[in-house]
Amino acid sequence: MEKKQSANWNIAATYYLTAVFVPNILGRMVLNFLPILGITNTYLLFFINFVVISLIIWLGTMYAANYINGKYIINNKNGVIKSATMYFVVINIIGGTVLSIVRNSTVLDLIFSIVVYIILAFVFNFLSKKYIKSRENTNIQQNTL
Repeated sequence: MEKKQSANWNIAATYYLTAVFVPNILGRMVLNFLPILGITNTYLLFFINFVVISLIIWLGTMYAANYINGKYIINNKNGVIKSATMYFVVINIIGGTVLSIVRNSTVLDLIFSIVVYIILAFVFNFLSKKYIKSRENTNIQQNTL
């Protein structure tokens, strides 16, 4: 497969969407069924949610890194990772804040949610550094977009 050269922000956006955004939506759909199964304890729900989201991030980063490593020439691995982590933090904290407001959550729940997303951002960043590979000098194709 011929690799494309693209801007860091574009590779990072593709990576974030593939690694976190879409799998996170699917995972949250599954987690919404936990109360139906009779699991209503708040702390147990939080723990299960944290474990499932962590697993989604781990598997998602492996898959997405494999995808972008095969599709793009990555000249600046750190730039891609920083941009993708920034997308992760901004989108998840804004999304978590809006969701907390819509759900009428307490301020403590909101703060707790933000702290959890910051921890997950560090996990995402660590895994990204582990799985994303730097430039390979074969089959360069310029992206004209």
